[in-house]
Amino acid sequence: MQGESGGLVRWLPFLQKIAYRLVDRIVCVSEGLAEEISKDTGISRDRFEVVYNAVLTKDFHERANRAVTHEWIRNRPECLIVMVGRLHPVKDYELAVRTLGELKRHLDCKLIVVGEGPYRSELEKLIVDMKLSDAVSLVGFRENPLPYIAAADVFLMTSRMEALPTVLIEALCLRVRTISVDCPWGPREIFRKLPGGVLVRDRTVGALVEGIRSALVADRPEPSAEEMAVFAESEIAMRYQKLVQQLLDR
Repeated sequence: MQGESGGLVRWLPFLQKIAYRLVDRIVCVSEGLAEEISKDTGISRDRFEVVYNAVLTKDFHERANRAVTHEWIRNRPECLIVMVGRLHPVKDYELAVRTLGELKRHLDCKLIVVGEGPYRSELEKLIVDMKLSDAVSLVGFRENPLPYIAAADVFLMTSRMEALPTVLIEALCLRVRTISVDCPWGPREIFRKLPGGVLVRDRTVGALVEGIRSALVADRPEPSAEEMAVFAESEIAMRYQKLVQQLLDR
């Protein structure tokens, strides 16, 4: 079974090129992803359409305002950092934990991680080894993580790769100070659309510590209604409707 799977993976780029050439339009969730696929397949960028995910639903703010129980939200430290995402090595939670360890030398700060995944045991061991059990809380999967994001002093992302991370959009639209380490595609594109986020170029503890410190003394992001509309459910539905109509009119 493993050999068959490995063989399929080797054939995927070839099959991808064939499949993409048979369709009229290719929809991607970010400009960066569209550029990458165009480059890998040799298909003209003109055949790609970028349509963002519908993040701002009608009940977005209602869901964000729901009550959530956590000791550190009731009794807040100087800096409450929140992360949301699958516990997987690609999210680079190790960098986040090591950064927290350095921050704690100068600041009363704690980290809440919302998410579940195969990296939990390794992450728990790192937290214990660094003597940070009293400063990092792995709360597991939550169907609605928005109240945790809304409660944060800083929302943090340390992923090594992201297409269009919804949680960054959510944090900025909730006017939470938002920091991301730079990585292919998503974060830098989101920060161009929704100003106010801090993009840390170097994947190091020192650079991330400085990024968090600068965010804490900065004003909260204030994206305009027009800027947020790019990610609104109604706008995305209209974009798909327009695309389908264009194909039907050909």
